[in-house]
Amino acid sequence: MKHPGLLILLILLLPLRVGAQSREKTMLLLARAGAADTNLLYLSKGINNIFLSDIISEMERNYPCIGVTDPVTADLCMDELRLQGTAEFGNRDVGPIISKIAGGLTNPDLAVKYCMYINSPETVTATVTCANSEGEILADFTETFPAADVTGDGSIPPVKRLVDEFKKHEICPYTGPVNIEVKSDREESTSSSTPCHAGMIVTDVETESNSTLRWELMKEDLALTSGTVTYDLKEKYTTVTSNPCYVCKDGNRGFARITETKESEAKVEGLSNESISGGVQVSDARIRITFLDDGSFLLTVKATSEKGPMKITTEKKVDGPCTGGNEDEPPDTKTKSIDVPFTAVFGPYQGTAADKVLSMNETKDVSQGNEKTTVTIDFTLTRE
Repeated sequence: MKHPGLLILLILLLPLRVGAQSREKTMLLLARAGAADTNLLYLSKGINNIFLSDIISEMERNYPCIGVTDPVTADLCMDELRLQGTAEFGNRDVGPIISKIAGGLTNPDLAVKYCMYINSPETVTATVTCANSEGEILADFTETFPAADVTGDGSIPPVKRLVDEFKKHEICPYTGPVNIEVKSDREESTSSSTPCHAGMIVTDVETESNSTLRWELMKEDLALTSGTVTYDLKEKYTTVTSNPCYVCKDGNRGFARITETKESEAKVEGLSNESISGGVQVSDARIRITFLDDGSFLLTVKATSEKGPMKITTEKKVDGPCTGGNEDEPPDTKTKSIDVPFTAVFGPYQGTAADKVLSMNETKDVSQGNEKTTVTIDFTLTRE
C-alpha cells in the first residue's frame, strides 16, 4: 500500500492540517469503515486514510482555498495546541486557532461522508456523499474499484471522481464586480369602440413609459454579494373617451369628451439587507455560478432593492353638456412604497471551473411587442 500505517499518516498530516485552518474554507471528512468480513476492517480503515490523504493533495492542487480536516486529526491538533498554550511551552495564544479548528468541525463549508467497504481483499466499494453548508448535494455516488489501485502513483478512483464532480460547482469562490443595466421604453396607442343609441363610444388609450434599472454588485464569496441598485420609472397613461351618449350628473345628455390621465414616477436606491448570514445582516443579493458539462457556465443573479417611493397622480376632465363643472376630478397624488426584486439567469458563456477568470460584456435586445428593452451585463470574476 501507499501508506503503511495510520501513525505515520497522522504525523505527516498534522502540520498540513494545522496550516489548513488558516484558509478561507473548510472541508470536513467523516469516514466510516465497513467490510464483508470483519477481519478486513483494518483494510477499510487504511484505505479511508488514503482517501483522506489523496483529498488533501487534490485540494492543494486544484482548490487552494479549501482546508481539509477530520475529527480525529482535529482533536490531535487541539491537544497539541493546548500544550503549547501552557507555561511549559511558552504560554502561546492558541485560543483563536482552536476556535477556528472547532468551527471547521461544527460548521464546515463542505462535508464529505465516505466509506471504503471491503468486499474482498481484491475489490473495494466506495460510497461518497458531499454537501455544502446550504445543504446542496455536490456529489453522491457509489463506485467499485480494484484494491490494487491504492498502490498506484495517482489518487485513488473515488477521489478522482469526487474532484470531477467538483468541476460542476463553484468550490473556491469567484469574486469581482457584476454590473447589470436594464433599459426599457414603451410607446403604444390602442383604440376600441362600443355602440350606443346615438352612435359609437370610442376609447383611445396612449401609453408612454421609460425605466432604467442598474445593479452594481460585488461578488465577495459563495453566498455573499454587496453593492447597490438604482431604479427610475416614469409612466403615463392617457385615456380619451368620445361618448355621444354621455349622461351628466345633472341629467343633461349629449356628446362628451372625457380625458383621464394616470402618471407614475418611482425612484428606488440601495440593496435590501434583511438576509442573515452568520448571525449578521447582509445584503439581499446572491450571485451563483453553475458549470455545465459542455464547457460553459450560467450566472444566476438574485437581488432585492430597498423600498422606495412611487407617486401615482390621477386626473379626470370632462368636456360636455354638463353644468356646474362637478364632472371633473382634480389631480390626486398618492404615494406608496415599492421594492424591485430581480432574478435572472445569464449565459451560457464559455468557461469552466478550472478557469481562474470568468468574464463577459454584452448587450442583448429582449424587446417584446411595443416595449423596447435592452439588457447589458458586464462582469469579471476571479478565483484563487
